[in-house]
Amino acid sequence: GGGGGGFFLGLLIKTGPAKGGGGPPPPHPRRIRNVERKIIMYTRILVPTDGSACSRAAAEYARDLVKLNPSALVTILHVRQLPKPVFRVYRWREVEVPIDEETKRRICEQEERLLAQVEKIFTDAGLPPDTDVVSGAPAEQICAFAELGGYDLIVIGSSRSAGAHTTSHSVLRTAKCPVLLVKG
Repeated sequence: GGGGGGFFLGLLIKTGPAKGGGGPPPPHPRRIRNVERKIIMYTRILVPTDGSACSRAAAEYARDLVKLNPSALVTILHVRQLPKPVFRVYRWREVEVPIDEETKRRICEQEERLLAQVEKIFTDAGLPPDTDVVSGAPAEQICAFAELGGYDLIVIGSSRSAGAHTTSHSVLRTAKCPVLLVKG
């Protein structure tokens, strides 16, 4: 087995029946090896983040997965959504007022701080991730980034109170690779 397999193997055996009989038998060793392979098969993990508590919880969960396979590549992805231009009515027609450079600069600085916070979750565990920022509709960009990058797992946070029309649920429906929703 792999590096983290021993820990997982011990955990499975300890959850077997108590001494003195009763309860189900311990898992068959071959089944345990199959579980190890499923965990270790994730070698490219994408962790989208928006700075919310849910996305931080997803990053922490992904970190724990990567501890089982430290050779896995992790990428933290943030999808930039610049505010829409403001429209003002002028003599009965709408005029687009573009976003000023100062606002764009402040948004970029905020994104850098956000990425640094999530990156720290991994680096504190000795697992340095890659980071990337893309622009556009979050669910579409996350799925496209995962597909183009050959990621085999997306770990994304999901709010317990949010409905079915959230980014995480859109990713779950449209991604071509497995998606792990972490409830925050």
